[in-house]
Amino acid sequence: MTAFDIANWNKENRIGTTVRYWKDDLVGPGLISKIRSHATVIGNIPVVYLDGVVQAIPLTNILVSRELPRRKIVVPKREFLSL
Repeated sequence: MTAFDIANWNKENRIGTTVRYWKDDLVGPGLISKIRSHATVIGNIPVVYLDGVVQAIPLTNILVSRELPRRKIVVPKREFLSL
């Protein structure tokens, strides 16, 4: 990933954007957080810092919220008993 690619990633994925991420292997549903820094390069690996996560997460381990499948939220109706 070039500096140009990282600049574009930062432009498209602003701080506060919700993401799904994986700390290690891309196994399982991953975790949800928000971007808290601009992407940067550490040791030739493009990374970003997320809310509530101490270590930097590689961009390859991040799925941006607009790519997340949307779920319909169903709120059950409450039934009240007459006294």
